[in-house]
Amino acid sequence: MNNTRMMNTTTKGSMATRAGSRRAVHVRAQAPQQQHKDSQKKDVVSGSYPPAGTPPPRPLPLKKGERIMTAPVIKKTIEKEVGGQNNTVMIRESGVSAAATTKTKRAEEEMTALAQMLNPSPSDRVLVLGLGTLGTRVARDVLRMGASVVAIDTDQNAVNDAKNQGINARFVDAQNLTKKEEYHGQFDSAVATGTMAPWLRSRSVLQGVHSVMRDGSHGKFVGELRGHGDSAALRVALTAAIEEIVGSKLEMPARFLPTATDMSKQLRNQFFHVEMCKLIPDVQQASVGDLRNLYLMPMTTHIEDGELRHKVIQRAVALCEGVLCDSSGTSWHVGTTTVRFMATSRYLME
Repeated sequence: MNNTRMMNTTTKGSMATRAGSRRAVHVRAQAPQQQHKDSQKKDVVSGSYPPAGTPPPRPLPLKKGERIMTAPVIKKTIEKEVGGQNNTVMIRESGVSAAATTKTKRAEEEMTALAQMLNPSPSDRVLVLGLGTLGTRVARDVLRMGASVVAIDTDQNAVNDAKNQGINARFVDAQNLTKKEEYHGQFDSAVATGTMAPWLRSRSVLQGVHSVMRDGSHGKFVGELRGHGDSAALRVALTAAIEEIVGSKLEMPARFLPTATDMSKQLRNQFFHVEMCKLIPDVQQASVGDLRNLYLMPMTTHIEDGELRHKVIQRAVALCEGVLCDSSGTSWHVGTTTVRFMATSRYLME
């Protein structure tokens, strides 16, 4: 009898020990998960990485039709949307930068707006001035709408890229359109984009656009380019950095950044009837890398010395950090401005 009790007590004790062990194992198994949850909560506040040894969170199951987008796949997708590998797209280990994504989305919106403003019929012939990102997209969009397109640019690489995309692209200087008799009276409408901005203040360019319009057509001329106040804080910082590092001998090249009034006056002086012209302000979110590569690098092409150019850009970033960078120190906000217009050849309306 005593032996039986002892056996029962021993059995119960061993069962309790095993149960306690299972509970201990269960607690130990839960501990890293709980630790990971705690570290995630701390990361949101402090922005620090989880402690070493913390297991990664389990990925959510993919839905039907979904796939994992790695950086190369994202880059290839954006290049397809933007229109070629020559367009600058910033890719980091964490994916696509905010500025590149915003810029791609914005280019899609701008293309749609300009195409809607043109509203070409299938029988129309459209002249596209400038084969930058937006100009190429507009040309492709007009082709999809059934109209024919001739696109011109003085950048042979841009012309070749456009040809590879099925666009009738030609190496022609827009300043010489008045001398190109084969273009006179051959187009129903024309479109100019950002790359043409320096030339739209030229009388010869606007006269050339006017000369290519076909008699009896609607003679519509639409466009979008950087406007007054575009990236103003960056330009002020860059000017100060150049004066400080290089000296007053090297100044930033003058750019045509018109107000809506200036652009309207420019068009009216060359016999265009302005139907719409307005400034469109916007704010672009960017990283410090985007700030250097997408904004400041194009503004400093006149500095031939690479090392000197790097110093100027670094100084400009430091000067505008307190104005454009948020409290986290990682996100920058750049104010941009574009001017969009729609005009008609005046003599075609009279």
